[in-house]
Amino acid sequence: RCCRRRRRAVGVAAAPHYSQLDEELSSVRLERARSEQRLAEAKARLLETDALCEDLMSKRAEAEAKILQAAETCEQLLAKLAVRSDDATAAHAEAQGLEAELGEANRAVAAAEARLAEADQDASKLKKALTGVEVSNASELQLQKERSD
Repeated sequence: RCCRRRRRAVGVAAAPHYSQLDEELSSVRLERARSEQRLAEAKARLLETDALCEDLMSKRAEAEAKILQAAETCEQLLAKLAVRSDDATAAHAEAQGLEAELGEANRAVAAAEARLAEADQDASKLKKALTGVEVSNASELQLQKERSD
């Protein structure tokens, strides 16, 4: 309103100047509208980006939870493995002890077999000696029988 009154008051000579101001004002308003449009678009993109970030953060939290669960599972498996390893170590030690006992038993059997072989040899010698004595006794008995006849 104010500008219109001045235009009327100043007259036709000032009209081109006001018309240029009106064009600049229109240009500024148009630029402002464009800027507001770009701002609205930027805010919309920001909201989309925020939603995407929240989605990614949610997925990250889920992934971290899965990683934590997998780590706990690994710890449990490692504990079981340690127990089995201890069991295997104990079984190995027991097997070595049994192998040592078996070695001792094998040596004892070998010694017993050696003594048995010696006893067999001694028995054979005694048998031969007894056979010789029996033959000798039989000969003597026969001689005595012949003498008595």
